[in-house]
Amino acid sequence: MNNRSYFALGIMTGTSLDGIDLSLCFTDGKTRLKNIKSSYVAYKTALRNEIKDCIVRFHNSKYSIEDLIFLRKKISKEYVRAIQKFIDKHNYKIDLICIHGQTVYHNPSMKSSIQLCDGPYIAKELKKKVVYDFRQSDLRNGGEGAPLAPIYHQLILKKNKLMGNTCFINIGGISNISICSSSRKIIAYDTGPGMCLLDKYVIQTKNILFDQNGKFSSKGKIDWNLIDKLMQDNYFKKKYPKSLDNNYFKLSPFKHLDFFDTCATISAFTAVSIVQSLKAHRIEKAIITGGGSKNKFIIKLIKDLSNVHIIPNKDLDIKVDFVESDAFSYLGVRRLKNLPISFPSTTNVSSATTGGKII
Repeated sequence: MNNRSYFALGIMTGTSLDGIDLSLCFTDGKTRLKNIKSSYVAYKTALRNEIKDCIVRFHNSKYSIEDLIFLRKKISKEYVRAIQKFIDKHNYKIDLICIHGQTVYHNPSMKSSIQLCDGPYIAKELKKKVVYDFRQSDLRNGGEGAPLAPIYHQLILKKNKLMGNTCFINIGGISNISICSSSRKIIAYDTGPGMCLLDKYVIQTKNILFDQNGKFSSKGKIDWNLIDKLMQDNYFKKKYPKSLDNNYFKLSPFKHLDFFDTCATISAFTAVSIVQSLKAHRIEKAIITGGGSKNKFIIKLIKDLSNVHIIPNKDLDIKVDFVESDAFSYLGVRRLKNLPISFPSTTNVSSATTGGKII
């Protein structure tokens, strides 16, 4: 049995397209994980816009394979720069680099998920072992390709002695929930939109990256009739496990509302879709992470609509801003040891499956 722990550098670039999260963790991929150092490198505006353009054009079938390869190399060079800067500044030992890559497309019904990351190039440039392309094995074996973090969420809940009727919610571009019962079975799925709609809207209308602390949303009036209609979408009727692409939900239903009411209603849509899952699983306590955890308007709505106790992040043994990059350092070590990272109850994969290519 391989109980060795590794210094693994987890790299995550989320669907919010804000930048690169780096987490150096010491982990055995099983019961041990300690965050040694974390760092964040913002995307330059030009690159962020290029990725956004790629996502829009790809969904409209107007982006070529050659374009994807070119953008993959550009993003991979940013990874190399960010990682080399981290190494030069902190001088830590690194056994392997675990990179999620930049998602530009996720369509589980087509068994397709594209994360841009040139693993061989990064390994060659940095002269380090690299684990990347985590989702393909799950997709090949009948899974949704997402979410992958629940096995890490289970570790965090165990470390904080929060098993039972406690869940882990991450509000990123999409919101997802992980429920880890004392029976060791993990239930996980995407609950609905996270910050993708709200971020997209404030960028388009105000050229601002996000609604900081929910200040725009708090000034608006929620259109509850629209929320009721949105919650009739077929996605919410599907059985879990299930996953979403960032572009599944559109802004068009909100076009009749003014700016502040749109922000409030989009935020309520995120909150209500999360609350629906909290109620369905009779959750009593929740850990909430991701960018949406800082949106006070959304968090208050979740509290008011569910009566679930939100555990303050300051009381937890985690670095809340780097949960996803921590997760991929953990998943990378699990891949190195051929341990599963996805399960029938988390992605609908046919059997517990490891994932990721090793270079």
